[in-house]
Amino acid sequence: SLPAVAADDISKVNGSIETTPGQSYGDLETVNGAVRVAENVQAGDASTVNGSISVGDGARVGSLETVNGAIRLGRNVQVSGGIETVNGSVFVDQGGKVGGSIETVNGAIGLVRTEVAQGLETVNGDITVGIGSHVRGGISVERNRSWFQGTSTRKPRVVIGPNAIVDGPLEFRREVRLYVHKTARTGPVTGAEPVVFDKPGVAQLGCNIHDRMSAHIVVVDTPLFGITDARGEVTLNLPAGEHRLRLWATRMGNAAPSAQPLVVAAGAAGVLKVELKD
Repeated sequence: SLPAVAADDISKVNGSIETTPGQSYGDLETVNGAVRVAENVQAGDASTVNGSISVGDGARVGSLETVNGAIRLGRNVQVSGGIETVNGSVFVDQGGKVGGSIETVNGAIGLVRTEVAQGLETVNGDITVGIGSHVRGGISVERNRSWFQGTSTRKPRVVIGPNAIVDGPLEFRREVRLYVHKTARTGPVTGAEPVVFDKPGVAQLGCNIHDRMSAHIVVVDTPLFGITDARGEVTLNLPAGEHRLRLWATRMGNAAPSAQPLVVAAGAAGVLKVELKD
């Protein structure tokens, strides 16, 4: 749980909310604008109606909620409550801990080495429980109950990745495509027939309401991986020896990652520059 934070709330109607790294805040609330929680910030609940929410590495917050916007969490973020959006995706990077559930209507849910205390729920979105993630509740994909939830006939894709765990039941009240890695563990499945897979690959995610919203999930078969930062840099702690570096970027679409050999000397640190060409 979050420590008690004696800090003022920030509330707006029109405009985004920006925070300063390492500072403490109360609740962060706006109607028309984004909420940006910086690195190592401690804050209460963050919410907006028309805007996205981003949370920087190492931040600790309460619940996160928006209606029309995506929610993206950096590494080692702790959320004491739940995460909810209607028209937007949710992505939680490595080391994330969510104390409640994660819910969307028309947006994908993606987890990488993340712990979720409760379950995952969507109507039209794809779900990827990525490598090493642990969902202590179940997974539910609900039927379309109203025009607000859309009328898409596309089958949501649900992927349970390598070494991922879903303790609770997987309940599908509409047709889905379910893929479960051979090393994953899940509760009982109703409403779908799992397809077992054991190979890495790239899965493309889309929004059933907004064509401009899309994302990719890259499934890997190694614990030695990373995502580049805003400068295009990533640090990997590799053991000495011969490796094979595989690189993937959004512009590559569903193509397999490109690969090249890499040799790491014992006790040495190095820099490798890789240039992507169109």
